[in-house]
Amino acid sequence: MDVGSNCTIIAPRMHFWCTKKPLLKRMSISKQWIDFKGYYQMAAIIPRKNAKGETTYRVQIRMKGQRTISKTFNRITDAKIWAAEKETEMRNRKHFKNYDAKVRTVSEMFDRYIADELPKRNSDHEKFAFHIEWWRKRIGHFILINLSPSELARCRDELMKEPNGRYDKKGNPQTKAPATIWKYMTTLSIILNIAVKEWEWLDQSPMSKVRKPKVSNERDRFLSVREREKLLDACRRQNEYTSYHPEWLYNLVIIRLCTGMRPTEGRCLKWSEINFDEGIIRIKKTKNGEPLTVPVPDTAMKILLEMHKVRRRDCDWVFPRADGQEPLDFRKRFYHAVKVAGLEDFHFHDLRHTTASYLAMQGASLREIAEVLNHKTLTVTKRYAHLSQEHTKKLLNRLDEGMFGGEGDDE
Repeated sequence: MDVGSNCTIIAPRMHFWCTKKPLLKRMSISKQWIDFKGYYQMAAIIPRKNAKGETTYRVQIRMKGQRTISKTFNRITDAKIWAAEKETEMRNRKHFKNYDAKVRTVSEMFDRYIADELPKRNSDHEKFAFHIEWWRKRIGHFILINLSPSELARCRDELMKEPNGRYDKKGNPQTKAPATIWKYMTTLSIILNIAVKEWEWLDQSPMSKVRKPKVSNERDRFLSVREREKLLDACRRQNEYTSYHPEWLYNLVIIRLCTGMRPTEGRCLKWSEINFDEGIIRIKKTKNGEPLTVPVPDTAMKILLEMHKVRRRDCDWVFPRADGQEPLDFRKRFYHAVKVAGLEDFHFHDLRHTTASYLAMQGASLREIAEVLNHKTLTVTKRYAHLSQEHTKKLLNRLDEGMFGGEGDDE
């Protein structure tokens, strides 16, 4: 049985022959590596019997300067094939630069990322997986070394022309926003960077040479008092849209307005994260990787207590799907309520902006707002600065009125 250019296993006893000149030696071993005095140490196939008396075959491949790899098979034929493939691969990787880039496809890179890296992400697993599948359909068949910046730029341009499922006031289909395109490209960029820095499959990421669209994410859209009343009224009338817990959308909107939680944090809330005695919610891991402790105001806590009395006992989700396996997706319900309320340009995430804006108008400092929203820095929170300034100006005007009667003094 040939396992490599240097070694042969002869049954029933395990003998290895070294045929590489000038060394010619016959050795009989058991579960040991052969040291050919500086030559490559290649594959060994070791038969073993398990507790059931079945024979398995463990392949161990060791090459000088590379890590040892091993795998167990039920059939010796499969063991021999795998050993030959891996030996060839290890030799080529040793002697040929960019070997992985020349033999591996983009689809293989995606598969490894999904298996090894995606579970480590704090959030957005579904979105990341969705982006990966979009890229896989277009470039998955490419050999990594053939993946060029021009091909990625072509995919970017195709993405810019894709409809987003919405229509403008004239009924024309809208295309994906620059922020959406940026997220698709960032997903691929993250994967390619790991392939470069950690896996050493590439020398350089082709995405580094592709321009990303300019994005302005500084939305400050929030509900006026009148808009808030109209939206909550539309949420109360969800029984016109769905028969499965129509009251849940109203409950979720109230909870998010009271706490400022992100859409995913509210939708994926668990009963085990709620401490009714202390009146707080503790989320172990959030979008930024930090734990979050949220004091729950009385209005939201009253809703949670009522829901807790009639909760499902077979799952921990506060808002479970009918099958209880995952939390309910509220997006369709929410945008239906937005349409019924007659609101324009209002997104699910804007409930969070509404909480922050109301805090700013009530006189909360930027640091206090950042603490409520669980922002790591004040950079994002600064979008609410103008609202805090307006409140500060009102306070100073009241001070002016009290001290000087609201009139300037030239003396």
